[in-house]
Amino acid sequence: MAIKPPLDAREYVKASSAISIQEWSLESFLQHHPAKFNGKCSPGEANHWFRDMERIYEAKRCPDENKLTYTHYSRPSFTLNISLTIDKEIEFLQLVQGNMTIVEYADRFKHLLRFYTMAIEKEWQCRKFENGLRGDIKLLLKGLRIQKFPTLVEMARVMEKTKKEVEG
Repeated sequence: MAIKPPLDAREYVKASSAISIQEWSLESFLQHHPAKFNGKCSPGEANHWFRDMERIYEAKRCPDENKLTYTHYSRPSFTLNISLTIDKEIEFLQLVQGNMTIVEYADRFKHLLRFYTMAIEKEWQCRKFENGLRGDIKLLLKGLRIQKFPTLVEMARVMEKTKKEVEG
């Protein structure tokens, strides 16, 4: 059995490059299951995603020239989702009842609240909902200072129904 002579420096670099290129093909990268986002991406999740990507790159010694390509490949939906989250958060902050019924307004409020990235206290949530109500219902509820969201919504719904009965 013949023993192969050791590789000289040029052959070693060539072999290492081939391994590196083979190791860091797009298919190989995707086998590491980089995190995906589903549309509910908070800044904390984005930061976690970046850290995960860096861990993959560090552990496998990804060449710098591949990092940008692979990061870009794995984040198109991520960029879209952050943009969507920001749009929904702005919509939440600007939400008012307008022509919606209390039930429609409460449903929209709860839906958009999921996109709000700041910590929310129960009382702040009630005040935000209350401040978005139409003036006639807001006037009836404001002084009550209800601090439980379901109670506030139910009281607003009852007042809306009573107001319609009185007017009709």
